[in-house]
Amino acid sequence: MLKGKVKEYNPSRGCGTIIDSDTKRPHTVYANNIILKKGETLNENQEVNFEIEHHRNDDWAVDVQIS
Repeated sequence: MLKGKVKEYNPSRGCGTIIDSDTKRPHTVYANNIILKKGETLNENQEVNFEIEHHRNDDWAVDVQIS
């Protein structure tokens, strides 16, 4: 799994951006690709673990979990 930080996340839109800690590249994240435990929320600057899935011209962060 890769490590990164949440740059932004808008729960009402269900999407945001995660910055990869190693490459500093941004990856789009969608609500259906976030795995949260009961009571957890995704917040700006939060450390996360994730995988990358390639979609056309964009890399999505998937299986996103709070570190």
